[in-house]
Amino acid sequence: MFELDDFHAPEPQSVWQTLTQVLGGFAPSSGCDLPGAVGDTISNLAAQLVPEGTIVRNLQYTGNIALQLGPPSEHPDLVIVAHMDRPSYRVRSMAENGTGELFPICAIRLPAGAYRTGARAFRFEGGELVTGATGSFVAEPKPSPESGHSLYFEASEGHLTYWDTVVLDTPPTLDEAPGQIISTGLDNALGVTVSLLTAGAVAQIAQDLGRSCWFVFTDHEEGPPDGYFFSQGADRLTRAVAPPRIGVINVDAHNAGDNLPVKVAQGASYSITGGDGKGSVVPPNYASLLRYLGEHLNNAELARVQHNNGYLSRSDDMPLHRWSRLLALIGPPLMHAHTGYETANLNDVVDAISLLTHVVALALGASPAATKAYHLNF
Repeated sequence: MFELDDFHAPEPQSVWQTLTQVLGGFAPSSGCDLPGAVGDTISNLAAQLVPEGTIVRNLQYTGNIALQLGPPSEHPDLVIVAHMDRPSYRVRSMAENGTGELFPICAIRLPAGAYRTGARAFRFEGGELVTGATGSFVAEPKPSPESGHSLYFEASEGHLTYWDTVVLDTPPTLDEAPGQIISTGLDNALGVTVSLLTAGAVAQIAQDLGRSCWFVFTDHEEGPPDGYFFSQGADRLTRAVAPPRIGVINVDAHNAGDNLPVKVAQGASYSITGGDGKGSVVPPNYASLLRYLGEHLNNAELARVQHNNGYLSRSDDMPLHRWSRLLALIGPPLMHAHTGYETANLNDVVDAISLLTHVVALALGASPAATKAYHLNF
């Protein structure tokens, strides 16, 4: 029921090459599809990895990018979404020495005490997004613990201006033996990489089945954590495009850690409920499909798959599940999100590609037996 005869998981080294290219793209929130930004990187990679796909920049004027597979259509059958942007900061004030006090425009996570890591400031200049300064992001605890941190950017090259957007920026490292990756921007370069390589694996399936399958790379997922104002790019998508006939899948890094059920280096993660019930909910038939598909991939040693029954941060799934049925929440596990030392595992990324490829193929109708058994009618 679950076999995809022609599928072979990509080699870890090729996945690493794709991931490092995505990480090298400029990804400030709300600026990802500008000239010079990560949208250029994603579009170039899509053209190389999925030559049969159609790349649409600024999809329906939403600031998002679509990689469209299957027959041309204005109405997709299935949509897979991964956000492009990184946690970002704007400049509140400037000191005489050029140091800028920052404020976040997204959820932030800081370790206890003082904290310093690499950072980069972007601005739009000369018709494209460019680096205005590189240096350090500094977090200093305020006198009262309840007051949080004061946040600063200290430039070591270039200079900061009031009109810049700052992101954390540290070079990615890979310890090949265990596959450990440490970087910043893994949230959500991991999801983008998984989506791009999955698109290459399912392109022919979508064409053969006559299904319109869109991989959409959204901007401005990183937004204010209070209320429902994050995931603004996904929200614009839902207002610009008719709901997909089959449903939507969200691909993002999944919270992992010592006190969480999902662990780094133990395989791909899937969840059927977001935000401890405050987010999206996967329908029972797809929850069952994910369960048995995960068991099959584990037993057949095609991939390692973990069921994430712990807390999963709300993401683009929030507007998406109000738009269409949310069929799955899938991603590689990630520790220390939104920091300068985000930690993941390359083998988990490979497993996430395998899992997502099978879920997308079955949702498109590649297995009549699975379609019947899990009521995947459309």
